[in-house]
Amino acid sequence: MPDKLRVAVVGARRGAVHVAAFQAHPASEVIIVCDADGERAAAVAQRYQVPRTLARFEQVLACDDVDIVALATPDPDHAHQALAALEAGKHVLTEIPMATEIEDCYRLIDAVRRSGRHLEMAQQVRWAPYVLAAKALADAGDLGELFYAEGEYFHNVEGYLRGPHGERTWRADNPYAGILGGGPHPYDTLRWLTGAQFTEVAAYSNKPAEGGLDRVADDHFVALFKAPGRSGCIAKVAVSSGLARPYCLYLSLYGTKGTWERSRQQEPGTPTSDDYLFLRKIPNLRQMMPLPSFRSRYYSFAELGAELPAGAAELVRAFGTQGHGAHDAMPAADLIQAIQTGRPPVIDVYEGARTCAGLRCALESCRTGRPVAIPPF
Repeated sequence: MPDKLRVAVVGARRGAVHVAAFQAHPASEVIIVCDADGERAAAVAQRYQVPRTLARFEQVLACDDVDIVALATPDPDHAHQALAALEAGKHVLTEIPMATEIEDCYRLIDAVRRSGRHLEMAQQVRWAPYVLAAKALADAGDLGELFYAEGEYFHNVEGYLRGPHGERTWRADNPYAGILGGGPHPYDTLRWLTGAQFTEVAAYSNKPAEGGLDRVADDHFVALFKAPGRSGCIAKVAVSSGLARPYCLYLSLYGTKGTWERSRQQEPGTPTSDDYLFLRKIPNLRQMMPLPSFRSRYYSFAELGAELPAGAAELVRAFGTQGHGAHDAMPAADLIQAIQTGRPPVIDVYEGARTCAGLRCALESCRTGRPVAIPPF
C-alpha cells in the first residue's frame, strides 16, 4: 500500500467537498479531479492543489495510480459507475443513493465480494453530533424499547432544476428524485438509530397543482416502514422538495422510557440545532427538556463518547463549516480506515443496499398503492 491513498474525485460541484476531505486527511491525497465541465474541474483542482484534471469517467478507470474513486455524479449514474470502478480494482466512495434499483444493489454486493475492494455510501448524517448523542442515549437504554421514529428531509430544490442558461438539469428529469434523492438521510439514520430491520413499507406521494416543481418525479413523499412482529418498530419518513419552508432535517425517537427529538427550527446555514429529551426516570418532568446546544461544542466529537475514524481530528480542524459541517468529511475518513485495517466501512455495500432497497420499495408502493416487502440483504 502506498504511503498515501491516491484519490480521484468525479463530479467537481458536490465533489469539491470530497476533494477537501481527502486532501485534509493525513493518509490520502487527491491526484485527479474529473468533470465534463473543464473550467469547473480546473477551478476545484487549483483551489485544493490537485495536479491533474480529466473530462471523462472512463479516463479515471484507466489510471493505475488511483486507489479510491469518489463519485459525486448524478444519482442514476452512481451504481453503474461504482460497479465499473470496483471491477477496475478501485475502492469506491459514492454519494447517496448508492443505487436506484434493487438489482443494482445485488450487482454491487457481488462486485465487492469478487474484487476484494470496499464501497462506502457517503451518508454523512450518521456522524452528525446530534445523531451521535441520540445513538448514545438509545444504546444506553435511556429511551427503553424504541417503537416509533420519525425522519423528515425538507429541502426546496427548485433552484437546482435549471442550469445557468435555463436548460433542464439531470435533477429535473430524474425519476428517482425525492424519496431516493434526499430520503437516504433520514431513512438510513433512523435504521441505524433504532437498529430495526424494516421488512415492509407503505408509501404515498403527490405533486401539488400550484407551486409544484417542473420535474418528472413527485414532489412530496410519505412512507411508513414496519419491522416484523406485533411490537416491531414503525418509522415514518417524509421527503418534500417543493415546499414553502426553509431546509429541515428532523429526526425523533420514541421509546418506552423516553423520547428524543431534534428541533425543526434549525439555524439557517448550519448543521446545528437545539434538541429535546423526555425521560420517565426524571421525577416531576412535565415537558420536553432542552438538551445543551451543540453550537458551542459542535466540533468536540469526543465529548459524545463516539468512536471516530482515524484522521477525524485533522478533518475537524481543517474542514470548518464547509459543506454540511465537519461530519461531511467523516465518510472519507471511515473509508480510509477501512482500507488500512481491513474492517468493513460503517456504511458498506450491505448497509447501502438496505437503505436504497427500502426507499426503492417505498417508491414502488407510491406507484402501485400497495404495501411492498423489503428484501433483507
